[in-house]
Amino acid sequence: MLEKTKGIVLHYLKFGESSIIANMFTDTLGRKSFMIKGVRGRKTKLKANQVQPLFILDIEFYHKENQDLQLIREFSPAISFNDFPYNVKKSAQAMFMAEVLHKSLRQEETDTALFDFLENSIEYFDLHTTGSANFHLLFLIKLTRFLGILPLKNHSEANRIFDIREGTFNAAVPFHFQFLDTQSAEILSKMLDMNYEEGSKIRFSHQERNHLLDEIVRFYSYHHYNLLNLKSYSILKELFV
Repeated sequence: MLEKTKGIVLHYLKFGESSIIANMFTDTLGRKSFMIKGVRGRKTKLKANQVQPLFILDIEFYHKENQDLQLIREFSPAISFNDFPYNVKKSAQAMFMAEVLHKSLRQEETDTALFDFLENSIEYFDLHTTGSANFHLLFLIKLTRFLGILPLKNHSEANRIFDIREGTFNAAVPFHFQFLDTQSAEILSKMLDMNYEEGSKIRFSHQERNHLLDEIVRFYSYHHYNLLNLKSYSILKELFV
């Protein structure tokens, strides 16, 4: 049966001589894998360069229940991006965020709130051409809400240590090494309530930004979303000096 939906590209790989398999998070079916035939040929109507990490597509596909792989009949860009696909730094951020989503989004069910968050975040990321150096940090922090690992917002003068295992701010250093020091914990606490515009105004040194990224990745990885082996991780950390 032919169906239409909107999908955010998380990952893709080449298949055969001219096809690709794209993994997407859709607005109606959650996470799904799609076969797109004949997109790598010279004379094809559909082009593989339109299927890139974080691209948002309108797709028409043959939906078969209980099938792991769905076949796309037609697709087109749902949004025409003007900045991030052509900006080296933002392209690295997009690759990193897509890899995070590919590792962490597992549900094959509708999640409209999550899809709307992703779509709105990606649109904002593209439209704002300056002040994007912290975007991936705030994106990961905001994503924790949808993954069910949102830290408890209980930071105070007394609770200044963040326990990674418990996801809470505590008064005492825990009896393990999975925690953020007072400086990193305070930054995390502030960013929990920030929007993207506010986050863009924070001034980090290269070392400070990478340290916070390391700590967020450590938090994700402890809570069963292993981000330590992402291909884009080391590239991203080198770019924002």
